[in-house]
Amino acid sequence: VNYPRPKWSAALTFNSNLSSSASSDVSTRNQVNLSAAHLMRWKNWFYTGFGGFLQSAEQQISLQTNLGGGVGRFLKKTSNVRAAVVGGVVFQETDYEASVTTATTQDMLGVLLQGTLNYVKFKRTSLGLSVNAIPSISDPGRFYFNANASYFLKLFGTINWNLSFYGNWDTQPPSGTSGNDYGVNSGLSWTFGNQ
Repeated sequence: VNYPRPKWSAALTFNSNLSSSASSDVSTRNQVNLSAAHLMRWKNWFYTGFGGFLQSAEQQISLQTNLGGGVGRFLKKTSNVRAAVVGGVVFQETDYEASVTTATTQDMLGVLLQGTLNYVKFKRTSLGLSVNAIPSISDPGRFYFNANASYFLKLFGTINWNLSFYGNWDTQPPSGTSGNDYGVNSGLSWTFGNQ
């Protein structure tokens, strides 16, 4: 039995974090990712294009823009699970805050190695994981790594539990800046309305 399958797909994600404590300054992090993919004629293969935008107070990044594309393969694709790997190229431009003493804008060309996993059990639980490793071509020895994960679980009735993780790492950040920014968020939510 053959089932029709969509040839195109697109995704948009947005993450925003604000943290503050009495002993430190307010820290913000905002991230937007957009991607589109098209199935190739070979089973489970696709090509993809993507764009990403990041602002991180911890790393003193005013705006980091990633644009690129590549070829991917689904390792598993069912109604509940999608696991894929992608290889491609990425151009990255990073604008640092004025307080950074080195050049405030850095451009980089790199190789993208990406892994994604999505699991959904309708109305009960979902898991999303995306991991990117970017070795720099234009700045040999520099390596970027980022990860985003989210987990949702319906506890009972209309009460849900959410857990999310984000992380950014740069092995050779500009002098005076942090090479990493990561965190974990958790919370309860209440769902209402038509379901």
